[in-house]
Amino acid sequence: MPTGKVLVLEDCYYVPKFVSKVISISMLDKRGLYIVFNNNICLIYHSDDLYANSYLQRDIYICLM
Repeated sequence: MPTGKVLVLEDCYYVPKFVSKVISISMLDKRGLYIVFNNNICLIYHSDDLYANSYLQRDIYICLM
């Protein structure tokens, strides 16, 4: 992550041949993270710590890693 933090995703779906990686917002929510969408930016937090940020490109949020 660009913030230097590590986010471990457990019990998540994985498609090895998929061109890009997909993160389920509902699974992050169930694990206590919260997501803010504003002005084509998506921010992913746990407590008050920023874990990831993404930007909107062609109707898909691209995570900066």
